[in-house]
Amino acid sequence: MKVLRSIAVASLSMVAWGSTSFAQENTGWQKIANIGCHRHNTTCYVSLENAAIPNPAGCAKTATIRWRSDDPNGDQILSLLMTIRETAREAKITVHGASCEGDFPRLYYMDTR
Repeated sequence: MKVLRSIAVASLSMVAWGSTSFAQENTGWQKIANIGCHRHNTTCYVSLENAAIPNPAGCAKTATIRWRSDDPNGDQILSLLMTIRETAREAKITVHGASCEGDFPRLYYMDTR
């Protein structure tokens, strides 16, 4: 009986931990304010016109959302965000819930309209 209780407590703990630790958050539909990439490494960044940047991973800084151009589809994300900005469309960017890109929230995925 004691073993079953321990297994039940461990299972509930894992469910509670898993459901909160990796929760991604999105910006809602926003216009792009600035976008660019660093010259000295592969880090790219985006800032939004009127939105607080979500920070579910507890990153130290939240002025921009960042990703690496050498990530899978990293260059395509940069191209898409540049197109969104130049055509005055909107993006909804979801940030990773469990990790940062350096000190900043890390781009997980995005949508456009």
